[in-house]
Amino acid sequence: MSDADIDLILVDPKEELCCAWRTAFGKRPGVSVVCGRFEELPEFDCMVSAANSFGLMDGGVDLAITRFFGVQLMERVQTRILEEYLGEQPIGTSFIIETRHPKHPFIAHTPTMRVPMAIATTDNVYSAMWAMLLAVRRHNAASTARIRKVACPGLGTATGRVAPDEAARQMALAYNWYLRPLKTIDWLAAQSRQAAIGRGGDLALDPYVEIAHTSRPGTTCRRDHNLTVINRGPATEFRAQCRIVAASVSNGKQFPSTSVDLRWDSNDTASALAIQTDASEDLLLVGESSQQTGFIILGLLCQGPAPRRDPAEAMAMAAGHWVELEVSVLSAGTRSAVRVRFSVERQDPDPNGDRLRLRTVVSRAL
Repeated sequence: MSDADIDLILVDPKEELCCAWRTAFGKRPGVSVVCGRFEELPEFDCMVSAANSFGLMDGGVDLAITRFFGVQLMERVQTRILEEYLGEQPIGTSFIIETRHPKHPFIAHTPTMRVPMAIATTDNVYSAMWAMLLAVRRHNAASTARIRKVACPGLGTATGRVAPDEAARQMALAYNWYLRPLKTIDWLAAQSRQAAIGRGGDLALDPYVEIAHTSRPGTTCRRDHNLTVINRGPATEFRAQCRIVAASVSNGKQFPSTSVDLRWDSNDTASALAIQTDASEDLLLVGESSQQTGFIILGLLCQGPAPRRDPAEAMAMAAGHWVELEVSVLSAGTRSAVRVRFSVERQDPDPNGDRLRLRTVVSRAL
């Protein structure tokens, strides 16, 4: 068994997070997902404490860890932080400490945040997961009491308000690179890794709202392309706006904009804006679900009012043209925006009826 060989048990009672883990980790070797509580696991050597920087283990999973192993563990964690980190353990570090439990001998104390706060737009989950894996590796290289099974909860998914899919993505990235570490270091490798993480620094300036694509730039989408507006903060009301910023044929037009109001229930974190192209209606629809607020797209592309046309004729006229949209979400003085270009590639028969569907390609996203 090498220093890097461990079994990773991802354990959490939230089914949504467990589903996200299964998707993100796939069939990675040595990984299992348990939808339940770590206290119910029959076997593990090390439990990950998704902690704060001061070892105050009195809330969330940390409180459950304290109750399971005893207050003595929290006191020894804080002593270690005082001695090794002068009272504040940085995010991106992790240390292994004995629990004094006969069956589960270690925890990995791994801060995901300095104090309880939202970390939804950060790379803290990745940094914590990476630090934990390295701490286990260092322990196994130096100790005969090896860690073979690591139980890890969701990182940043409770107080941190990181969406399950995003937490799972960052955790899986760290684990992938743990299994397949770099062999050489250069700027190409460094920039590629940062691009994959996609967080950190000032890449996410908006603390409240994020607009995410359901398809990558360059992929082909049938009929519609969805942008998901993710609520990262406490606000419950947003205004989503869409405007045409450019088109292949504009004829000097000033393009109008359209808006829809979005609301979140207390348990919701996302709402979808459906951007649809419908050849039979000659409309580009922007709104929630099938709400028909939007632009007349063929009038734009054909340099005049859009007449009622046969779908096949409308599609033929639109083929080869493009329209660029800017979709923004405004809330509590903050603004998030993306710009997407839709081009009409070709026409396809609709197998469910006599209408034809536009095929659009997201060729640019800013």
